[in-house]
Amino acid sequence: MGYNIEKDLEKWGTQDCNMPDKTRAVLDETYSQLIQGKKISKSPRKWIKNITVVSMAALVGIVLWQNETVLATLNEWFGFSHQWKQSLGDDVFLSNGTKQSDKNLEIIVEKNMSTPYSLGFDFTLKSTGNMTFSKDSQVWFDYTIKNGDGSKIIVENEEVQEKTDYTDLIYLQHTDVSVSSDGKALKSGFYYFLREPNAEKLPVLKNATLEITKIFFPNENVEVVGKWSIPLKDGNPQIADKVKHYTVEKESDDITIKHATLTQSNFVIEYEFNKEMSVSDMELLNSYIQDETGRKYKTNQYSLENNNKTVRVNFPLTSSTVPNTMTLVVEEIKGDFKFEVTLLEE
Repeated sequence: MGYNIEKDLEKWGTQDCNMPDKTRAVLDETYSQLIQGKKISKSPRKWIKNITVVSMAALVGIVLWQNETVLATLNEWFGFSHQWKQSLGDDVFLSNGTKQSDKNLEIIVEKNMSTPYSLGFDFTLKSTGNMTFSKDSQVWFDYTIKNGDGSKIIVENEEVQEKTDYTDLIYLQHTDVSVSSDGKALKSGFYYFLREPNAEKLPVLKNATLEITKIFFPNENVEVVGKWSIPLKDGNPQIADKVKHYTVEKESDDITIKHATLTQSNFVIEYEFNKEMSVSDMELLNSYIQDETGRKYKTNQYSLENNNKTVRVNFPLTSSTVPNTMTLVVEEIKGDFKFEVTLLEE
């Protein structure tokens, strides 16, 4: 997690990248370093972040050669993960503002949300001591979200892998980190969404508490053990999920779509390879969907099943923002194959 893609991209941006072989050399080095960083990272929280960055680096290498275009596209890709937040509406996000201090670190829960389909919070972390944050700082918490009846909904712990009734039903979306100009505060957020629209629903928060026991800064390799206990606002059990189902309009001989379902929290596509594939790790695949305007959206999580024949990919898109027709593109990074399937809303 200590590898910083921004520094490599800055270096790349000052080079003459008009020659494809030079671009490919930088891309290969970047990709190799990212893969090594992913292999030593055991936390699923870091794993989600890494796969997103790897995929973006791969897309840049495949599609773009000019520096200005590369940087503009990276800005667009880094920002796309916030679309689901915008589409859910302000009424879903509950203003909180409660703060708790310990070990010269103050945590403020700015907003939190809770529906039967999603759960999460935005926070500000302030240093009241000598610690300062850099523009490269990242942050993780060890924490528990506990409902008023004492039941645990979310448990995140780097060392003890404790499961709740909902651990296998959800995935984590970590929003971008922003740091204040004086380096004394940073903002981010952690949000969870159901993997499958027909899965068991999440309990809505009522008299719930966020209990944080450790703050970890991976880029600085610093961790602070303490106790921060912050009450969360009650959720809204009346929020209805908007589900869209997609059918195949234009098929591919190479893959078969089993289902494609878009909800208010994510877009889940499950497909099967129609022939035996040598690919055993999705790191080797560049998987994205493209809307009617040509904009591309990368997967933020995947799973492989049935001896790597069945693939399930999740995209951080919502039913409020996605058009009726989309194209799923699956290609190997080395360019050995490329499959396309056009999906149409039922």
